[in-house]
Amino acid sequence: MSEPSERRRWPRRVLIALGVVVVLGLLGLEAYLRWGVGLGDPPLWVADPEVEYKLAANQDCRRWGNRIVVNELGMRSGPFSRTRDTDDGVRVVIVGDSVMNGGTLMDQSDLAAEVLRARLQAMTDRSIEVGNVSAGSWGPVNMAAAFDQLELEALDVVIVVVSSHDLTDMPGYGPLNEREHPTAKPFSATTEALVRYGPPLWRYLTRKPAPESDSDFQPRINMPAAEKSLSALRGLFDSARTTRAEAILVVHPDANEVTSGQLHANGRAMLAEAERLGVQTVDMLPLLREGAKEDRVHYRDVIHPSEDTHTLYAQVFEALVVEACFDE
Repeated sequence: MSEPSERRRWPRRVLIALGVVVVLGLLGLEAYLRWGVGLGDPPLWVADPEVEYKLAANQDCRRWGNRIVVNELGMRSGPFSRTRDTDDGVRVVIVGDSVMNGGTLMDQSDLAAEVLRARLQAMTDRSIEVGNVSAGSWGPVNMAAAFDQLELEALDVVIVVVSSHDLTDMPGYGPLNEREHPTAKPFSATTEALVRYGPPLWRYLTRKPAPESDSDFQPRINMPAAEKSLSALRGLFDSARTTRAEAILVVHPDANEVTSGQLHANGRAMLAEAERLGVQTVDMLPLLREGAKEDRVHYRDVIHPSEDTHTLYAQVFEALVVEACFDE
């Protein structure tokens, strides 16, 4: 009787062993995706009726090996007070879109805002605060609304960074797409990998066309949208000046503009409007074009700057801040 009994137990033992292997495999996959890749803990977003969307406050997470820190005001930067804490402190705010935000593919320490803060702190004992008010696909309307909401006081320099395509980037104010702007942590890193990154991977493998990204450039100017953006820029400059800050407009060219050697009409329109208002401007195209001739890699894609280019921007910003706050 013992031999048939053993035969009956054998399939059950195999099933149990297979179950253990599957469970251990899933646990191992979850551990790798969570701690090796950084999934399962995405930076969270909140919808806003004025800004459209913005980063949720007080976050510290890792993604693709990169650290993402969001302070109590929703800036992707370290602590930043609404009012001046010390009389001799230096308070700088950078306002922009994904170019300055960096997204999850940029480590916090590599961002222009963080490099700028470190460089300024290394040259003085004065208190240094650098705020990074930015998010992917923000246009001037989003930027102005986000800056106004913060109700900051007593700033020294406000640097607004835009690209040509931003002139016609209008907010939608619709419900947030959870895949692009998650509002809650996923159940697990494994489920996030399947739900958030599975569809794009499937499109790539099946060679289906991906949706247009915010870096796709439309050469024709949408005049109603352009006027709204220019109006928002004027409001942003006015708001910066009410904080007693010097407002500066920096135009970031995309890779195609660097290759052609000329900003698109949209970028030139924003430069012209800032100059008309007496706002200091910086066109980064000549500097990036000169670097391109030396085979420097300035971009991660068509629009987003590399880590080295963020450092270059920090150097340019440093010169602007020194001129405004340190030179007598």
